[in-house]
Amino acid sequence: MAQVLGIGGIFFKTDNIEATREWYERVLGFSLEDWGGAVFPATGRAYQVWTPFESDTDYFEPSSSPYLLNLMVDDLDGVLARAETEGVEPIGR
Repeated sequence: MAQVLGIGGIFFKTDNIEATREWYERVLGFSLEDWGGAVFPATGRAYQVWTPFESDTDYFEPSSSPYLLNLMVDDLDGVLARAETEGVEPIGR
């Protein structure tokens, strides 16, 4: 059965991106990449990403949510098909 295998990425908006990055690096020990986010070691199939975005980004559109959560799945078509049977309307791949 198509299923979620784990978290692929956590992305969120912040009003002060530099202070947010500095806090996560200083307090939680995140090792930040040059592009501003963190990549965690692969858990078998893929790596996990954490990235803050400026609060005015349009990267999450068409959603108006201040965060974006990517999931790793073993069968994207299967997961999307099952979600559709539950009333989810995919907006793209």
